[in-house]
Amino acid sequence: MSVDLSVIIRTDFRKRDNEEATLKKLEETAAILNKSEGTTSYVVDTDDSFDQWCIRDDDDDHYLYLELYNGFWHMETSFRYHQYFTKTMDVRKTIYGYAMLLGQTDAWLCEEFYTWNCGILEEPTRTFEEWKEYCVDRIKHEIKEYDTREVLERKKYFYDGDGVRHDSFEDYHKKMRVYSEHFSGYTLLEMNKVAPIIYLQKDSRKYLVNTDTLEFVTGGPIDAYDMLDTSHYSWVRKENLTAILSPEGKLVSDFMKAHFYSNGNYDEDRRYHEYIRDLDSDFVMEI
Repeated sequence: MSVDLSVIIRTDFRKRDNEEATLKKLEETAAILNKSEGTTSYVVDTDDSFDQWCIRDDDDDHYLYLELYNGFWHMETSFRYHQYFTKTMDVRKTIYGYAMLLGQTDAWLCEEFYTWNCGILEEPTRTFEEWKEYCVDRIKHEIKEYDTREVLERKKYFYDGDGVRHDSFEDYHKKMRVYSEHFSGYTLLEMNKVAPIIYLQKDSRKYLVNTDTLEFVTGGPIDAYDMLDTSHYSWVRKENLTAILSPEGKLVSDFMKAHFYSNGNYDEDRRYHEYIRDLDSDFVMEI
C-alpha cells in the first residue's frame, strides 16, 4: 500500500497559542524558503479558526504544506513514504534540504497514519514530545534510525519496515565537514548522491573525492559524473571512457567505451535483482 510521506522537523518555537507570534514565525519562514529558491510561491495561509495556519507552495509543479506546532513543523509533500527508502535516495535529498533551511540537522519521517490521518495533530498546540510519545506507543519500541546501509542492501524493491524513522543525515554532514576542512579551495558541485563522494571543481577541472579515504577517486580530474539511471551506482567519464562507481565510492569496472544503463526484475521467488548493462556490448554486472 502506498501512503503519504509525512515529515517532522524540530523548531524552538513554543508559542503556538499566540496568534501574533505564530504569524510572525510563518512569515519569516516563508521568506527563507522563497529566498532559497528565488521565488514567491511560498505563502502563509491563515483562517479564522487559528487551527490550520500554515505555509503552502502555490507552484503548480510542486506541492508543499508546512504546519507549525509547539516545537516542530509538520510537512506534507507529494512524496510517498516508500520513496524515502529507494536506493537512489532522491526524496531524502529533498527533505535534507528543507531541514537545513529550517535550521535543523535532522528530521523524523513517517507514514500519514502518524500525522494528519490519525488525529494526533488536531490540536495546533500539540508539542513535539507528545507527538513522539504517541509514535513510540504505537510502534511499541523506540524510533529507529534511518540506516543507509540497510536501504542499499535490501533485496526487496519496496520498503516494509516501521512506519516512523529518525534521520540524522550524518552522511551528508560528514561530506560537508570533509569539504570545509580539506577541500575548501575547490568549488563544491554536488554532495548528495548515494556514495561517500563529493564532486568538486577547480580551474575548470572536475574531481571526485572519496570522503572516507580523502583521495581522488580516479587519481586526477574527470570529465563528468552522475547517477546511473534509477540505480544506486554511478558512472564516471574520463578521456571519453566510462567506468562504474559503487555506492561505497569505489571504481568497480575498468574505463571502457560504453553506454551503461541499469534495469531489474523479479525471480520466481519474488526476489528483486538489479543489473548494469552496456548498450553496445554483452557487458552485464549484477548489483
